Amino acid sequence: MRALTLRAEVALGGLLVGRHRTFRLSLALVLALIVVAGSARGGAVSTHTVLVAAGTLGAVAGARLMAPGAPLESVRRVGATWWVPPVGRVTGSALFLAPVVGAGALALVWPAEEWAAAASCAALAWGYGATWAGCALALAPFLGASPAAALGVLAVWLGGIPPSAVHELLQGTAYLQRPAVWLWNVLPLGWRADRALAGSVPDGALLGAWLVVGIVVAGWASSLPRRDVRRWGDGP
Repeated sequence: MRALTLRAEVALGGLLVGRHRTFRLSLALVLALIVVAGSARGGAVSTHTVLVAAGTLGAVAGARLMAPGAPLESVRRVGATWWVPPVGRVTGSALFLAPVVGAGALALVWPAEEWAAAASCAALAWGYGATWAGCALALAPFLGASPAAALGVLAVWLGGIPPSAVHELLQGTAYLQRPAVWLWNVLPLGWRADRALAGSVPDGALLGAWLVVGIVVAGWASSLPRRDVRRWGDGP
């Protein structure tokens, strides 16, 4: 019974993402980004572009999965184990990311670099996109779909800046500098994904940990009474 429910949630996650115009618009913009970046094939710029594309799509897709309204209400009515809906829906959204991320890695990383480099980039970017889908999934029940997606996309696009640059940028404003640098070191941002792609196991583990945190928070949010979930944003 649990396996059947999980498969249903995977299918629902795919439908919630694929049928929404915001995701289709984001997909068009990401494909345009890949085409524009194609002239700089290979190297760190290309791999980071694939990461940005995956993170952007993941954040937009994840924000739709348990947004206030029908998506969140359906979780409450299913009555499944708390982790089944968020895991199933993130998996369904990740299936949409796989072909786009793979195409981006092939277009930008291969054949300027070895096939193994393109495959590693595609795999890491896919995981990075799933991580941001999980983070947006956790934010959506409290903020709404649009604010959750906007925060996720903003973090993805600014996340390539290393913490040292943030420290220098906010020099002289300690009240902003310290929390900003702390957040930059804790959140699953692009600079950490770049290091994970270079072979850093702790950075990859932290990205995976954020996916788990997002699923746990989303499962907890779905169990809250309706009055405790703030509907600041739009619905599904």
